[in-house]
Amino acid sequence: MEKAIPVLALALAGLLAACSGGAERYPFNGAYFDAKAGPVDKKQTRAVFFVNVAQASQSLDGARRAGEYEATRYCIENYGTSDILWSAGPETAGISEADMLTLQGTCDP
Repeated sequence: MEKAIPVLALALAGLLAACSGGAERYPFNGAYFDAKAGPVDKKQTRAVFFVNVAQASQSLDGARRAGEYEATRYCIENYGTSDILWSAGPETAGISEADMLTLQGTCDP
């Protein structure tokens, strides 16, 4: 029984760590991407935004989908709408030399 207590404590700690904090991540085309959205210029308006998707070379289509997902989430959180007017959208964006995909658009309330 004495040996079981440290094992149970370790298992419980692992479960708590897995359940705590952090945003949920979803795979796109079988790959996970780090995507971040933000306003282009905080002083002007939050409606005009960018999305950077790291490690885009894993899957260009997956990176485009991850970027579109993050953009939709950004607009819903900030404006309550998923309507986006793209200036550099998922259909046309390419991967930079830094292995980054960058999208840009405007939330359309």
